[in-house]
Amino acid sequence: MNTPRLPSLLVLVLAASVMDGTCGPADTGTGNPDPITTGGGSAGSSGGGTCTLGTPDACGSCSVSCPGPDDARTQRTCSSATASGQCGITCLGNAYDVNGDVNDGCEAVDNDGAGHTIATARAFNLASANPLNFTAGALLSDTRLHADAPTSRVWPTADVYSLTAPNSGNGDQLSVVACLGIPSLPSDNEFQICITDANAASFSSANCGQAHGGESASQCVAPPDGSTRGGPFFIQITKLTGSRSPDKYALWMSN
Repeated sequence: MNTPRLPSLLVLVLAASVMDGTCGPADTGTGNPDPITTGGGSAGSSGGGTCTLGTPDACGSCSVSCPGPDDARTQRTCSSATASGQCGITCLGNAYDVNGDVNDGCEAVDNDGAGHTIATARAFNLASANPLNFTAGALLSDTRLHADAPTSRVWPTADVYSLTAPNSGNGDQLSVVACLGIPSLPSDNEFQICITDANAASFSSANCGQAHGGESASQCVAPPDGSTRGGPFFIQITKLTGSRSPDKYALWMSN
């Protein structure tokens, strides 16, 4: 039985089609079958589209969109414009990722307004008509990169306040006192409160005491020289030990 033979002209057309690429794997519109292009940080998706690697919406692969929010506190990031890119987040301003959960971003904000040096201390004035002041603050830290200096904040920076106690004119001799409580913080937390004499240039000779997390009792300190009036006296709140927490300390200042 003889096998039918294709006309010579049809054979030539088929051969030409294979050679110029018009017949073969599915064309994706670029002239190449299902392209994967890595030059310039781009890569083709298996669905036939292309993306730019190195963005939070295409990190390591066109199909990987990094978790977390993009908002006033958090910015999603991708470490590299290659297939080895890894997702991350950067904290903005005074925001911190205290709980380590990328999904809610940098969820805690340090907004107590405290300074961190004697020169930048937040000021309080104990007028005779209002001899008691109260404020709450937080000593936050995390393992994230921060957009503003310092970019690494794995341990909190101490908060510093200044306290002025003008003479009331009635001859009273009440003591200047600062008290710290951290009852809402974890029990493994230990904070230190220090107060200087009036117009001190450093905390080297300050009077200090320790407060403990979970305890209702406050730790109170007075100026080393027993001053009752004047100032400014400087107060420093420092975290000594303990796990991270977004909860606040309580600071009372009186005379």
